[in-house]
Amino acid sequence: MLEQLAEIEKKHGELMARLAEPELLADPKRYGETSKKLADLNSIVQLYREYRKVDGQRQETREMLTAMAKDDELYEMATEELAELEARADELEGKLKVELTPKDPNDQRNVVLEIRAGTGGDEATLFAAELFRM
Repeated sequence: MLEQLAEIEKKHGELMARLAEPELLADPKRYGETSKKLADLNSIVQLYREYRKVDGQRQETREMLTAMAKDDELYEMATEELAELEARADELEGKLKVELTPKDPNDQRNVVLEIRAGTGGDEATLFAAELFRM
């Protein structure tokens, strides 16, 4: 997963560099496509960078814990901080997994939904109205 995220971050950097090119700015269609690709990758890259930051802090805290004596007051604080960092890293990892799941190509399309009261008289009409309000 981390290799895939590193590739996505690299692609994000390439797209950022491509947006600065004058040739791309001259072609509105390609500029729009590139901007859309960049926007799709932006949230993943931000989560990945935050995950790397938290992971680095977690590694530093672990190293600090190995160097401390267990009866030290700072040892307890570092242990608490490590637990918080572990929880944050797990949360970010879950979000990254969700972001990396393939998107449905129909997600960006519009839909027309017709709600009609079927047979059943007033109850069917009330049910259709309730569905419409939802």
